[in-house]
This record gives sequence, C-alpha cells and structure tokens, in this order.
Amino acid sequence: MINSNKIITNIITILLIISAYTMRPTVLGQNYTNIAMILLIVALIIFFAYGYSKKYNILNLNTIPILIMCYIFWIYLGFQAIFLNNSNIDFVLKSIISNIISISVFSLVLEDDELNYKFFKIFIVIIVICCVSYIITFIINIFIDIDKIYLFRLPVRGYNYESGKVYIPFTISYGKFLINNNFETIRLLGLFRESGIFQCFIIWSIFICDYYFKSSKIIKLILVFGLFGTFSTISIINLFFAYALNIILNKKYSIKKYILAFCVLILGVYLIFNMPYFGIKGKLGYGQASITDRLDGFKVGENILREQPLFGNGYFYYTDKRNTGINLISSIGQIGLLGLFLYFLIYLLSLFSTNFSKKLIVAMSPIIITLLFSQPIFDAPLIFILLLIKYQPEKIKSADWRMYETKRIKRRNTSSIHT
Repeated sequence: MINSNKIITNIITILLIISAYTMRPTVLGQNYTNIAMILLIVALIIFFAYGYSKKYNILNLNTIPILIMCYIFWIYLGFQAIFLNNSNIDFVLKSIISNIISISVFSLVLEDDELNYKFFKIFIVIIVICCVSYIITFIINIFIDIDKIYLFRLPVRGYNYESGKVYIPFTISYGKFLINNNFETIRLLGLFRESGIFQCFIIWSIFICDYYFKSSKIIKLILVFGLFGTFSTISIINLFFAYALNIILNKKYSIKKYILAFCVLILGVYLIFNMPYFGIKGKLGYGQASITDRLDGFKVGENILREQPLFGNGYFYYTDKRNTGINLISSIGQIGLLGLFLYFLIYLLSLFSTNFSKKLIVAMSPIIITLLFSQPIFDAPLIFILLLIKYQPEKIKSADWRMYETKRIKRRNTSSIHT
C-alpha cells in the first residue's frame, strides 16, 4: 500500500534540497537563485495544502526570534541602501528578497521534525558524495593525466577557464593544483562557489554527522579526505579550532582538557603557516593572491569604516577599490557597526533557541571563521538555514529512530501473543 504522507514528505524534502543547492553560496546559486525561490514557494504551498502546519502552532516556533532578527537585519540593509543612494539597489533588493523568502519558508517547513531530519541528512549525504567522487578522481588521476578524464564545464558566470570543470565520475574542480612540480591534480569545489567555501561545509558535516549516520567514522574519514582536496588554507585553522572547541564543550571541567585544547590550537596555528600545499608559506608564489587579496580587503574595510563607522557607506555600495566585500571584515565598511551588531545578534539568539546545542556551536565555528576572514558568504541564504537544524538527540527522535522503535514494538507484541 502506498503511503501518501511519505510521498509528500519526500517531495517537499526534494524541493528543499534542490532549492538549497541552487542558492548562494553554491556553484549554481550565482545563476539560478530565481529557480530556488520558485521551488521554495511550491514546497510551502504543498506544506500547507497537506496539513503539515497543523502539527504545531506557528506562533510557538522555536525559530521565531531568529526569524524576526533576520527580518530586522535585512530591512536595515534595505533602508540603508536607499538612504545612502546606493547605485546597486537592484542587487540589494534581489539579495533581501531571496533571503527573506528562503529563511521564512525554511523556518516554517523545517519546524517539522521529520522534514528537518531528512533535509539535513540528505544535505550532508550530497557533500559526502562529492568527497567520494573526488577520491575516485584522485585515484584515477594517479595513473592517468587529469585532462584525459575531463567531461565538461559548468556554465557559471565569473569563473575562469579551469574553474567549474567536471571530471570522471562527477567531480567539479576549482582549478588545477601542482604537487612536487610534477603531479598535476585538481582542487575540489563540490557544489559550492569556491573551494574555500566548500571546506567549511565539510567541517560542519564532520561534527554533525554522528546524529545522522551509524557508521559516522567512515563518513568522517571520507569528509576529511575531501577536505584535503580543497587545498584551502583556512580549513586548517577551522578544523583544529572546531576540534579544540569540541574538547572544551563536550567534556567535564578539568585542567587536562584545557591543556589538550590549547595544544590542538597551537598545532593548528603552526600548520596554517607551515603545512605543505595548505600553509601560508607553502602558498607564497602561486597561491599568494588568495592571501594578499584578503589583507587588501581588511584595509579597504577599515578605511571605509573610519569615514562612516555607524551605518557604513551602503550594502553592495560600488567602489573602485579591489576586494571590497571579500569577507565580513572587509564588508563592515558597507554595513556599518550597527549592521555588524544586528548580524551577530542573529547568531546570539540562535544560542537561546531550543534547537541549538553545544554540538552546533562547534559545527558553526568554521562557518563563522570563514565568513569573517575568508569568503563573501555572510549574506548567503544557506548560512542562515544552517541555524534551523534540530540537533537534540536527547529530545528529538529522528524518523529512522521512530521507524525502528515501531518495528521493535510490533515484533515484541507479536512474540508475546505467540507465547
């Protein structure tokens, strides 16, 4: 017998997944955000039409404070852009509308426990699949020249010739990488805009996957190999900082754990400077631009902030200075100190949400470090959606758990009847 509720749940989940991977900061988000918004509206219509919203009171949503704070932040940026005569008002409005639609729909739909569980599990599975594909590509690349396993190139606006290329089986690259001056391989892009963005989602998955997979150790090993494939410098400090934070937050108070966490951080700092192919010293020369661009961005943001500290010069404000907005620190000059305060108030409120836990603080740390210092993703819709995950194993029973328990109870009742 066909279970109609299960079919509808799967349809809504698929719509959410496609939407998530066609919005910023994914590789398709640059060109297909409009498709993501349409799919989200369709998912919301189905959600209400089939009575999912009747399972709970919308006014009692755990995410209401986060949702309201997101509205305030984006409305602030809208008024700021208008009153500061922003020449890129069309980009501002597009960003505001897409963020408000996405956070509104996701906060409503993902309040359902089963939909929340399925969405984030599939979201992580896709990241794992990207890493598995890279492992296969890398092994083939050991024996065959990388150009011989090239398939096609994604039509993504703003990419150079090497970026966005797809290799067997389905690995998307962010350009080539030379090891020991004689082995040419590729940087793993996954389904995200840059390798430096993908790395923080990989680390996020590493610290979340325990909740979704029984064989989480294998999953973590695959994810770590994929992390190496990004060749991202900031991934080093992200991984070691998250691990140190995990030690501090998930163990009882003791001097030993603080010493261990401190040693982990020191090792991370050492490797970020000295690790071959990843560290700052290892990238001097061919990879130096990625470092100098961010240093230039810091200076640009600082100079603009000195001129207009409170409100900044406007979100998406055009400037002829290079690397404006390359990360959140360089964007402070655009959104102002008030915008920065409102932005981090969203994360602060999420700490008091019943959906949040210590594990999520650890998992979100690489996201926050990346948007602060490395990548222009602070305003990407997908970043806010990560705050809606329900990681509370002691309170929230997953769909898989409920199914297992139902079968176990049936078996127990059946055996008792026979005896």
